[in-house]
Amino acid sequence: MPVCEISYPRGLLSESEKNNVAQKMSGLLIEAEGLPDNPISRSICLVSINEQGSVYVGGVASDEGKVVIKIYAFHNAYTDDQKSELYKRATQIVVDEHPGSRNLGGKNVWCIILPIEQNNFGVDGVPVSLEMTRKIASS
Repeated sequence: MPVCEISYPRGLLSESEKNNVAQKMSGLLIEAEGLPDNPISRSICLVSINEQGSVYVGGVASDEGKVVIKIYAFHNAYTDDQKSELYKRATQIVVDEHPGSRNLGGKNVWCIILPIEQNNFGVDGVPVSLEMTRKIASS
């Protein structure tokens, strides 16, 4: 169930860069969730890229190119050390693809992990857990 939303100002990334970010982020999320990188895991990994018309920082329109990465994860999926590593690697994915982010040393990339508590995610009317996801992806 790896799910991630990436938002940034319109035009920040080219189509090729967006595809590279989505591909790399999918691999990172699958690995971080402890799933095998296979067609089943890929079929349940969602990376949504949202280009915003306007981004405001402190109430002022920003042309700095803020990138916000929201990772939705089961509450028991990551230790604090794994979260730190995920922040670093997710930021690096953007830095590798976007020269402006590279020039800023990734300081424009904000990464948020949003925990999904037990029974707060379901598919096809059924609650889904981390253990269930791992079992399905390994079958």
